[in-house]
Amino acid sequence: MKPIAEFWWMLQIDAPEQVQDVVAALLPNCLGVIQEEDTARYYLPADNRESAETSLATLTTGWSMNWQKVFPEPWHLAWKDNFTPVNVRDRILIVPDWDQTSSAEILIRIRPGMAFGTGHHATTWLMLSMLMGLLNSGEKVLDVGAGSGVLALAAHRLGASFVQCLEYDPVCQPNFEENLELNGITEGIAYHITDARTWTDWSCDLVLANVNRRVIMDLIPLWKGCRAPIVISGLLQTDEADIQQLCERHGFEILQRSTREEWLCLVVQKKE
Repeated sequence: MKPIAEFWWMLQIDAPEQVQDVVAALLPNCLGVIQEEDTARYYLPADNRESAETSLATLTTGWSMNWQKVFPEPWHLAWKDNFTPVNVRDRILIVPDWDQTSSAEILIRIRPGMAFGTGHHATTWLMLSMLMGLLNSGEKVLDVGAGSGVLALAAHRLGASFVQCLEYDPVCQPNFEENLELNGITEGIAYHITDARTWTDWSCDLVLANVNRRVIMDLIPLWKGCRAPIVISGLLQTDEADIQQLCERHGFEILQRSTREEWLCLVVQKKE
């Protein structure tokens, strides 16, 4: 297993949208991106600065960049006064570990940790909403970009017989394991620290991929042997045309779409 990073790099790029598209393509190991108009913040592993700078040197003028170290923090302390339960269609409720009073059909307890993933992001809500309608009891699930484990925990509680979890960033694993323990889960979920783009076993009943646009675009061609429905998010609504074009090129059709705020979630599957 890779050692847990002491910090991430946050790379802020100020540039027009068309330049940001090129930047995303030049940063294949990006852990996540937050974009607001002409400013984007890309989160990169600690050992990726040199290679990123080399790649970005190929860009023309008209943009600027700024590097900043982002250190892991005990986020559960910051969340103590502000964490509100996440309610997904009055069926799934995500609460912090200190909440001992809430109840729901499917109650998921998490400890807000040093990794991203408290269930509050719109893409997580979209993924959970789709998951409820797609998963049948006894099916096997592959969770790409598992993070702190919210989707995996929900899949397990919804009746999945086994959940394989893929996560690139090792800083997520301790929090993931804490969350398994909080929910009393000792079997049925496996966690792998790996790059999903090197994964070869897509023989499951449902794929969940809540990652970023660049990784989704890299994965779609690699899913050619997958026959299961694939739920994808981490996408903005403005990404839909590009994703649809790529899906069509590789023989996938879009079965469902859902939006929340500016975010998009799609269910795609290989055409017969």
